[in-house]
Amino acid sequence: ARAVVSYSEEEFREMLGLDFTLAMGVPVRVVELVPGGAGVAVTLENRGEFVRLAREARLRAYDAQLRAMRAGLLAYCPEAVLALWGDYELESAVCGEPDIPLDKFRESTRFQGDEGQRTMFLQCFESFTMRQRSLLLRFVTGRSRLPCTMTVDFGHGFPDGLPRAATCGNLLTLPPYTSRQRMHDILAQTIEVCQDFGAE
Repeated sequence: ARAVVSYSEEEFREMLGLDFTLAMGVPVRVVELVPGGAGVAVTLENRGEFVRLAREARLRAYDAQLRAMRAGLLAYCPEAVLALWGDYELESAVCGEPDIPLDKFRESTRFQGDEGQRTMFLQCFESFTMRQRSLLLRFVTGRSRLPCTMTVDFGHGFPDGLPRAATCGNLLTLPPYTSRQRMHDILAQTIEVCQDFGAE
């Protein structure tokens, strides 16, 4: 590949055909990077200025949206308090914890029905990957992170049948399962298949 400086001015303009405009946003609109940018060609000499202005425009493209999000956040949390949090603490407070440990899951879940089925369910949950745990929460509650509360009701329906979830009430209804492996396999398959249910 040839270095850019080895091109003649004519070759450079012909190869790129750029001016000092940038297509941005949805719907796409053309933004002039300098006044009259549509009439200013990018040349070997001014290419550095074009790159600087284009980068600046891209970085500033969402300033209005970010200001609106910041104003909304500050309406609920004073800036002085917000400044005390790091990025991880803020993410956890707004979105919930990314990890779903068994003990925290147990604390936020109410269990009803057969004790043996409950033990199998908790063993299944413990064997799930973090992704599968997140999918299970989403299947039942519509949220993929803790904190969220849910109820698991055991012993309804045909043995080894499919689980049912009511996200409006954060309720998971499970039929009786003949083994932990059957429960694990059916739950894992259900949460994988249903992960896009309700997604827009």
